[in-house]
Amino acid sequence: MTKLLLSFFSYALNLFQVQNKPYKKSQNQNALMGFKKPVKWLTVLSILFISGQTFAQTDEVDTWFRAGKGINSPTDGILFADPNPAPPADGTPVNIWYDIVYNSQQNAVPHPLPANYSLDPLAPPPNHGFDYNLPNSGVTYPLFLTPAGSIPGLPTFRRNSTDNINFNPVVQFDGSGNGQALHFKMVNRENLTVFIVFKARGAGNSAETQKLLFGGDVQIQHGSFNVENWKTNLSFGISDGNTLSVGRTWRGDDGPGGPPYYQSGTIDLQAEPAIGTLVRSATLGSETLTAYANGILEFSNIRNHLLAGNELFEFYRLGKHFNSNDPNRNLTGDIAEVLVADLALGTLEREKVESYLAIKYGITLNAGGPLGSINGNDGYNYIAADGTVIWQVDPVYKHDIAGIGKDKYHDNANAGTIDLRYNQDQRISKSANSDAIVTISTNNDFSTDNLDLSRTDVDDFSFYSYRHNYLIWGNNDATINEIDSELPLNITKRLGREWRVQAVRSAGTNQITNVSVRVDLSGSDILTNACDLQLLIDTDTDGDFTTGPITRISATSVDGADNVYFDNVTFNHLEVFTIGYEQEAPILDPIDSVTACDSYELPMISGTNLTGNQAYYDASGGPSGGGTKYLPGDIITSSIDLYAYDETGGAPNCSDEESFKVDINASPAVPAITVTPESCSADATNVVSNYDANLTYTSSPAGLSVGAGGVITGGTNGVDYTITAENTDNCTAVSAPFTFDAGTQLPSPAVPAITVTPESCSADATNVVSNYDANLTYTSSPAGLSVGAGGVITGGTNGVDYTITAENTDNCTAVSAPFTFDAGTQLPSPAVPAITVTPESCSADATNVVSNYDANLTYTSSPAGKRGRGRGHHRRHQRGRLHHHRGEHGQLHRSFRSFTFDAGTQLPSPAVPAITVTPESCSADATNVVSNYDANLTYTSSPAKRGRGRGHHRRHQRGRLHHHRGEHGQLHRSFRSFTFDAGTQLPSPAVPAITVTPESCSADATNVVSNYDANLTYTSSPAGKRGRGRGHHRRHQRGRLHHHRGEHGQLHRSFRSLHIRRRHTAAITGSPRHNRHTGELLRGRHQRGLQL
Repeated sequence: MTKLLLSFFSYALNLFQVQNKPYKKSQNQNALMGFKKPVKWLTVLSILFISGQTFAQTDEVDTWFRAGKGINSPTDGILFADPNPAPPADGTPVNIWYDIVYNSQQNAVPHPLPANYSLDPLAPPPNHGFDYNLPNSGVTYPLFLTPAGSIPGLPTFRRNSTDNINFNPVVQFDGSGNGQALHFKMVNRENLTVFIVFKARGAGNSAETQKLLFGGDVQIQHGSFNVENWKTNLSFGISDGNTLSVGRTWRGDDGPGGPPYYQSGTIDLQAEPAIGTLVRSATLGSETLTAYANGILEFSNIRNHLLAGNELFEFYRLGKHFNSNDPNRNLTGDIAEVLVADLALGTLEREKVESYLAIKYGITLNAGGPLGSINGNDGYNYIAADGTVIWQVDPVYKHDIAGIGKDKYHDNANAGTIDLRYNQDQRISKSANSDAIVTISTNNDFSTDNLDLSRTDVDDFSFYSYRHNYLIWGNNDATINEIDSELPLNITKRLGREWRVQAVRSAGTNQITNVSVRVDLSGSDILTNACDLQLLIDTDTDGDFTTGPITRISATSVDGADNVYFDNVTFNHLEVFTIGYEQEAPILDPIDSVTACDSYELPMISGTNLTGNQAYYDASGGPSGGGTKYLPGDIITSSIDLYAYDETGGAPNCSDEESFKVDINASPAVPAITVTPESCSADATNVVSNYDANLTYTSSPAGLSVGAGGVITGGTNGVDYTITAENTDNCTAVSAPFTFDAGTQLPSPAVPAITVTPESCSADATNVVSNYDANLTYTSSPAGLSVGAGGVITGGTNGVDYTITAENTDNCTAVSAPFTFDAGTQLPSPAVPAITVTPESCSADATNVVSNYDANLTYTSSPAGKRGRGRGHHRRHQRGRLHHHRGEHGQLHRSFRSFTFDAGTQLPSPAVPAITVTPESCSADATNVVSNYDANLTYTSSPAKRGRGRGHHRRHQRGRLHHHRGEHGQLHRSFRSFTFDAGTQLPSPAVPAITVTPESCSADATNVVSNYDANLTYTSSPAGKRGRGRGHHRRHQRGRLHHHRGEHGQLHRSFRSLHIRRRHTAAITGSPRHNRHTGELLRGRHQRGLQL
């Protein structure tokens, strides 16, 4: 700082030398540089000397770029320890990278517009330029920088898990094309120490061609009339072999003052995150350039040259030389942080800053030899801002050193002390080495970076605290695979690798506790078998896990990337930890897919290292897969994809899974067998009652056939069978056993024939099973009847309808037709009808009379058809048949008398006998002749008399009505009624002597029986005319032959034929009639002129 102040005096004096030069300085100068008059400069110098701590005469870090702060946002007035302003989003172009040391702010800005090259470099972009503010000649030497290289683009802010270095963001440079770069105007240009955290590959092997990290070469170097004022260029980069390198160029280095200076190291940084440190210590004509790579000395050269001790060039680039047009010279990589101190720091201060950066970016330091990332830290003690050793070199646990913690350098602690500025606030950390696997965070959120201020603070002290609090760890670089040696009790295997913890903190601070630990086991074989991983902490600090107490913390979880997590872990100083497990991962035996009918019982799950919690699920992933859980023995009734799963339940949740498919096909219905024994009505039947024609049926034992309708045939009587139904899916269902019945139809008893005989005049009513069988059992419905010997039914109620059931020894039954039981007792009979048959007489028809007729009785005849008239009279029945007549009183009790009556129905009859009766005459007896006589017929008469041969009849009783019938061989009869005179011949009267006197003029004609006898009765033939008294005859029809007969009392007749001639007509009223017994002409009509 003293040199800086003196330079202002020199600059003020030099203004007198150039104020009359033909060029003009920019009007836009800063407050320290913009005055044109020496009086003003003297005023400024006075202010500088009397100002406070800001410009005290103290060496310090006066340039500080940090990717986590000041990206495109000013840092003016913001405390160094304040994380604000917060950075922009990932991928944002970096327009300005603000210097955190705002009191001498040297912001990194983009390349200015070419038109603005002559403008003030400290003006706000885009109005800034490349003006030289130091003494120079405007005639021979340039007044401002005119870069010969292409104009670079803007680098990009990166804040993501891929680009971050130990959870801290970076600024990314793309060296392709014109490259990307930012530059700043450097205040300190003599002694300096540069710290830069980067990740990049190197290229080039000279000051001009090395990939630039810091500084930069120019095409036309600065110069002035005074060689001591020439400003030389410093380039700090990474060259071929990925080694740190430094270059020095100046005006005339291509001539007698050359060549340029270049020095590279030997340590291959392998494009991994690295801390590059460059220290320049200058004196007149000499400088010492010392470089460190991750704490290891790369080179330290003393360079003696006329210009070696001169001030350095004003402008410094990040990412690209000012004169570069070659992408291979441009930086392609990341820069996370840059600190520039205005002095050549000593070892302690350098190691403080390197320790700060190493913890922040997870870089393992080493004091010598190979990189700590390769060979571990063999001799570099990490130091806190107050000088406390926070990581003591450990000869065993020296690899992949990383830590979390909080620390703040106490600036201006004492007059004359160095202000290193830095502020440590690392809440999550992992070694940047590629084989590092442990990450520790103050909370259990590993998804956000170190800028997440919601993450638990290391301690509760404020921005103003200068206390430190660290938890740092390193490992023994042993295998990360499992080993079976040095095992705590009950631990099966553990990682070979172990970690030592060094927990160092200032007095009065709280221990870092309850941290979360993430271990990346993706490269380890321990997860192959490990279950329920445990963090094993050797609390006696001897590193031997078989001795002393061991704290065990079960893993919280294992993620899909094979990171295992442990939460709420508290480490004490020097404790050693590793990871082991007690239980190995379960291994399930493969399970074949199955096809089952109707259902499937899940089998036991077999395998090795099973936990006892194994089960089935219908979704992959076990309990966390969202599927339904099934246990062995559960019944599956529908097709399903299943996963046998077992897990330890710890972390890692060691598990194994076997998938298989269960296909369930529906079985046919179980055959329902209906066996119907033989019965009285049918043979025995054996039927599959739920028969399905789409199924196939078999039997056990074999032999049965199931036909249409399910009828089972082919069995042996009395043998037990089962029927199996099988469908097209080969699913079967087996019936219950049944005994085959091959019995034939049983004989049934005859249907009982019930004869009910009502009570009669001679007996009680009877109810009889007429086809009674003593081998049968008879019952009745309704109950109550008994069937005894001979089928006699007793015990019934009169008038009740019954049926009789006959049952044989086979229990076959037959039921009678319903009948009405008759319990009547014998009825009193009426008197036997006395039948009086009176033949017809001369005065009456024949009569048939019930002589003891009772009007209270009903009379019928047998054969049926003839009824008695009132008072016992009967109509005539068929002649010659035997009839009986009965009388019934009101209760239908009957008495009867048999008599002959012909009630036969008419058969085909012979011709009706035609009877010709010829009355006796004077010359012959009367004749009765069947005029259509047939010798093949038999003739009888009623009353009985037989005809003589050739149709002649004997005389019947005189005056009776007879009928004659003829019968052929089959006794079929025809008859004709006629009057037969069967009397024996009486003495005949004298033949009437008829005297006929014709009419005359004096008298009518007269017809006179001249031998008239008053004792005789006279008739005429033809009939109709009667004789008058004393033998006179009325006139008969003229011209007709008449005969006249006389009958005595016994109707014996004599007659004389006569003709009556029509002479005149006399009216006789009425139709001519004869008395059929006497032959008397009763009345008639005589025609006049009839001749007698």
